[in-house]
Amino acid sequence: MGADILRMLEIRQMELLSLGELWSLFNEGTLMTLEEQVTSGRFPGVWQDVMMPVLAVPAAIFLIVVGGLMLFSFRHRYLG
Repeated sequence: MGADILRMLEIRQMELLSLGELWSLFNEGTLMTLEEQVTSGRFPGVWQDVMMPVLAVPAAIFLIVVGGLMLFSFRHRYLG
């Protein structure tokens, strides 16, 4: 999210990094390898129909949703 803020200040526009852009900033090779593995597998349409929309989601929103789900799933439950 810090990268998003710096990027917005530089270009003076509200634009969030997508999950795919964030992944490629860390390691573009693994993203390309994943694409090759999925498209050469049994269901090549999965890349276009499932993975591309997921990778187009803004990374900040995705991470907030996943973090919230993890907090909810792994919370301490008091039986009493």
